[in-house]
Amino acid sequence: MIERTLEAAIILHKSGHVEEAEKQYQQFIAENPKNADAQHLLGILWGQQGRFKEALAPLHAALAIDPDSSSFHNSLGNVEKHLGHVDQAIFHYQEALKFPSASSAVHNNLGTLYHLKKQWPEAILCYQKAIEIREDYADAHYNLANTLTELTQYSAAIIALNLTLKYQPNHLPALFHLAQLQLQQQNPEQAILYYEHCLKLEPNHVEAHHQLAVALTQQNRLEEAITHYQKTLRLYPKHQEALHNLGAIYVIQQKPALALPCYLKRLEFQADFDTYYNIGVIYLHQNKHDDAITYLNEALKLEPQAFNVYVNLGAIYLKKEATEKAIFYYEQALSLKPKDPELLYILAAICQKPAPTHTPKAYIEHLFDQYAPHFDQHLKEH
Repeated sequence: MIERTLEAAIILHKSGHVEEAEKQYQQFIAENPKNADAQHLLGILWGQQGRFKEALAPLHAALAIDPDSSSFHNSLGNVEKHLGHVDQAIFHYQEALKFPSASSAVHNNLGTLYHLKKQWPEAILCYQKAIEIREDYADAHYNLANTLTELTQYSAAIIALNLTLKYQPNHLPALFHLAQLQLQQQNPEQAILYYEHCLKLEPNHVEAHHQLAVALTQQNRLEEAITHYQKTLRLYPKHQEALHNLGAIYVIQQKPALALPCYLKRLEFQADFDTYYNIGVIYLHQNKHDDAITYLNEALKLEPQAFNVYVNLGAIYLKKEATEKAIFYYEQALSLKPKDPELLYILAAICQKPAPTHTPKAYIEHLFDQYAPHFDQHLKEH
């Protein structure tokens, strides 16, 4: 009768009737407090519901009844891990491994904690042991790849990720990680294939859309990149990198009116030099001089030695026929680059001094000609 009652609770638990199962477990434990399996199962049920603090009591009770259970130690390790009690979790996983019945999952779980503590060699040994016990353990291969990536062993990490996908072809985190590594290794075409696979599995994967856009940009497939940046922003309007990069593409395409809203939106979340500067230069080219001055001055507060800001402020005041201010900003720029031939020529012309016999290439629209290489560097860094 006792076994049948516990079995009924287990059936309810497995079939998803969690509330009924919980009542059955509690009733059974009230009548049979020394039944370790029932205590363990109640702890697992609460853990599955995210009720980790509550789960501790029945799991400790199960372990007190049967101290030689690898499974009980493993379950306690899992709960302690979720509670952020890393050292306690490690203790229980290590205790679980003292028993021959310990599963590959225990080695894998212990490895994830060593990874959290940045004990890379210990983590790798745990994952390798898990894989020795169970060769097709996809999550262990994936976790091994994560640790190898931390050690910048990218080739080995790619091998581990490919093994993850061998045993679990639709392992979404592995697909995304592999795409990231391929992009980092300057293989954007291969990265694109993996990002697209991610999006087939999860069409609303924000970072897959964003990183796919980055890879497409590197391939100069700008219209496709724009589509995925826009999808990124529909899913997450505060995505700062997507706002920045989409704005940069519009700049490259000489579409400042489209770039401007991207930068203005980004400014709501990230008040940095690039954003202020780009807004200022766009306003400059739209002949909104006062707006341009406002944003360029904000950029200057963040980077007082920014040569390009002084040049653009000089150009604005020259357009406004405020000659003294134009001279001031050009001279500030010249103090940063004393031998710049264009600045020397412009200042000579403004001050009506003898100009050089050879006219340097005229100053052209700074943002459109100068931003593209900065954008390339930005993509490499992010």
